[in-house]
Amino acid sequence: MNHSLRTMILVSAAVSLTVGAAANVAADANEEGKVALVCYAWDAFPDERLRVSIRKPAPITETVPAQVEWGLTGKHVGACGEGTTPMVRGTIVADEVEGTAHMGIYSLAVRGNGDAETCRTVNWNCSTPSPVRAPDTWYCESRNEFDVYHGASELTKITNPAGDPLCGVFEAALTSPEEGATASGTEF
Repeated sequence: MNHSLRTMILVSAAVSLTVGAAANVAADANEEGKVALVCYAWDAFPDERLRVSIRKPAPITETVPAQVEWGLTGKHVGACGEGTTPMVRGTIVADEVEGTAHMGIYSLAVRGNGDAETCRTVNWNCSTPSPVRAPDTWYCESRNEFDVYHGASELTKITNPAGDPLCGVFEAALTSPEEGATASGTEF
């Protein structure tokens, strides 16, 4: 097989995968059966964002209606200072009978300056009075692993993530916070 034919086959496969993945993204973040892409602003740290992909639901009880969970992954923009994007993992659990949802989420951050850690993981425990996976507002408490408690805060869904430059930040190489930087993952 010559190079141009191989290239054409690979490009065709990549386009098919991309179109298939895009077709599986929900227009409405609470549309079931689709992956939801959501960006949240955090009132405790206004220059930080949580940009997450929330997977399809899975039941965790046999009751009707069942309690369900959604796994999520993504990035925590600004956790270690401007331009940083540690990865995020978490789970959302909802109960339609109780009418609530809870989210546990953490950003994976271990950064240093060669002598000492300068940024660590941030943990959130959030809830909302609606049994959906991507509500307009999450009510949270959080802390980082320097044991700095951030107190009560809110994550607010950004309605147009493409219009918010922080939702699209990508960190090309691991960086550590500048000395004296204040961010959710730093010791302040």
